[in-house]
Amino acid sequence: MKKRIFFMNKGVGPTNSGVEHAEKYRYDILKKQGHYVKIILTEPGENVYKYSEDLGFERSDVISIYDYLLGASYKNPAQRQWHNMSTTWWNENGRVAVNNEEKNYFAKIDTEDYHDAYTSRADLALRFIQIFAEKENVTSDDVLIVDRGDIDAPAVLAAKLPWKIGFVVHAEHRSPDERDQAIGVMLWNNYYEFEFDHIDKYDYAITATETEKKQLEEDFAFNGNQNPAPIFAIPVGSVSKAVLDRKHVKVADREPHSLITVSRLAPEKHVDVIGNAIPLIKEKYPDVKLHVYGVGKHKEDLDKIIEEHSLQDNIILHGHSYELDEPY
Repeated sequence: MKKRIFFMNKGVGPTNSGVEHAEKYRYDILKKQGHYVKIILTEPGENVYKYSEDLGFERSDVISIYDYLLGASYKNPAQRQWHNMSTTWWNENGRVAVNNEEKNYFAKIDTEDYHDAYTSRADLALRFIQIFAEKENVTSDDVLIVDRGDIDAPAVLAAKLPWKIGFVVHAEHRSPDERDQAIGVMLWNNYYEFEFDHIDKYDYAITATETEKKQLEEDFAFNGNQNPAPIFAIPVGSVSKAVLDRKHVKVADREPHSLITVSRLAPEKHVDVIGNAIPLIKEKYPDVKLHVYGVGKHKEDLDKIIEEHSLQDNIILHGHSYELDEPY
């Protein structure tokens, strides 16, 4: 049976994290199976259709809530006007102002159909969900997958709609402090805290591995929740059969003493830790090479490591790439 499946995320940009790539792998599989799939983006942002297309989504499958509220779409998006930290979307049907400089509201909708002000992003998200559900005739046969719910999850539950609601755990679900022995409860990663605290209100949750699924179930039990929503372990991505069937390069023929890392260059990825290890490895293996794929603010730290230890021939920064079959 073909389903209508909606992903909910904050936004997309010129570079993206593993969350967006996980969405893309899932999107490709579901589209190939003939399902109706749409991606709902809730954050203000420019060029969301272009960036989504660059990532591999069809523009027609992307819904920006601000365009939607104005009756606009990827074909004829609303105009965006930026002023300091505020943004206004507008077209012939009206305008939506977000982070407006007036202090008493977060957003205002002023269109032919709606004239409302909202005190928080969650309130605006709730109103969008209500309008969307009515226009799209959301039913219990529909599925919503929340990829980033730290801000929008309360609105999703508050709407009390019949669709099947679940969320994806994209990262380590525990806080760095793990179990606080003093109070005897598991401390959650704050990005998932709301969803974990309200797990009984969801229809399902998704992890990337069986190991995390088992650990999460044990942690819910530790916190006294013996009957959370069903948890499913679904791998984030896969290797195509064409790649698997390709003749592998023999170990003896591979580039010796070479390493590869693929990720955003963000502090939480700790790529600098690998970079700082290269001078130590170089003492024993002068030809060691670290191939770094990815972009981000942490690149500056790698640049400093390269400069400080004269590692121009040992740490190679390749930037962003969608073609990693060959390096692997």
